[in-house]
Amino acid sequence: MNYFEWFGVERKFNLDPADLRKSFLSKSMELHPDKANSIDESLPEQSGYNNLAYSTLKDKSKRFTYILTLEDIIVAGEKPILPQEFLMEMLEFNMEIEEAKELKDESKLKSLKSQIENKIQLQLSGIQDILNQYDKGILNDDSKSKLKNFHYIEKYLLRIEESIYTFASDRKSVV
Repeated sequence: MNYFEWFGVERKFNLDPADLRKSFLSKSMELHPDKANSIDESLPEQSGYNNLAYSTLKDKSKRFTYILTLEDIIVAGEKPILPQEFLMEMLEFNMEIEEAKELKDESKLKSLKSQIENKIQLQLSGIQDILNQYDKGILNDDSKSKLKNFHYIEKYLLRIEESIYTFASDRKSVV
């Protein structure tokens, strides 16, 4: 049973957070040892599944990855093929990050982090129509390819953003 079925909600990218939370709380009550009708040894396991399902579906990025996995659009261990232009741009971007780190230029790093966030939002806006179509049950091969491409670009950008965060947190711990 997938997480959407578990909560009895539609498999959609654009879930209503209130509906999801309501389903989660309802399941939590069903599984609570004080509320369960019988003593069931699988309750702790089911509660863990409930929590994992909720934490996955409430986070847009995790939900996106989960749906792509359910739809067999991405496969674990698959080697992504990113556009050469994007990779060249990221090479230059990484060089800027390294330079800012070496110079301990916090304002430059903050600017670079902001640029990464903007790139993610720009990429997301480019697939928003596809996400809306998916929610209506429409998904063709071209759309799958675009979703897959976005997924790998987003992961790449988030790793770069994380390297900036790591530097910033290392700097704070030194002070």
